[in-house]
Order: sequence, then C-alpha cells, then structure tokens
Amino acid sequence: MELHYLSNRCICVVGGTGTGKTTFINYFIEWIAKKREKDDKIGSVATTFNQYILSGQLFNFIMGKMDKKHSIQYGPKNPFGKIIYFIDDLNMAFADHYGTQSAIELLKQIVDYRNT
Repeated sequence: MELHYLSNRCICVVGGTGTGKTTFINYFIEWIAKKREKDDKIGSVATTFNQYILSGQLFNFIMGKMDKKHSIQYGPKNPFGKIIYFIDDLNMAFADHYGTQSAIELLKQIVDYRNT
C-alpha cells in the first residue's frame, strides 16, 4: 500500500463482505498521515457511494477539496500538499436506463487520465 501511495497510484481493495476493507484503508490513511506529516501535510476525505449518487455529485465532492493553482491547474487547498480520497462501496451506484453508472465512469476517466 505504501509503495502505491508513494508512486501516486490509485488503490482498489477488493474482498467479500465483512473482511475489513474499510477498516484497513482507514488505518492506512491515519498511519500514512502520521508518518508523512513532517514532509508535507496530507488531507483525507471519505465518501460512500449509494445507489443514488450521480457524476455531478462525485465531481463536486472531488473539486470541493481543490483550489485553482494556475490557469488550468488545480491542487489541494492549503495547507495540504496531498489529498487522499477514499470512496467506499463502488458497486452501489445505480445503473441508468442506458445501463451505465455515471459516477463510476467519471471516476474511471479521472484515473485513466492520471488526474490523481
């Protein structure tokens, strides 16, 4: 987990119900924040998908923690150097009448374009 974090990679934890995925990630976020607090301040925010989440709500959640740094560049709000986003229950988004899940597609686009 730490190697993925240090190389700015997204992490997806998969497992059955009750295996402690959320607890493990919350512990990791606390641990990495304590370990790295001298180097740069790390912020973390968490949300849980539900069946009614839309891509606009996810976009507002992500961009709500960002500031415009340059003309087209965004970064974490001060005083943070990095932000860790924790999104729980990815499988909960409702499929629209086209069979797509807009919030998951937005998340996939963010990851694909390396906007992490």
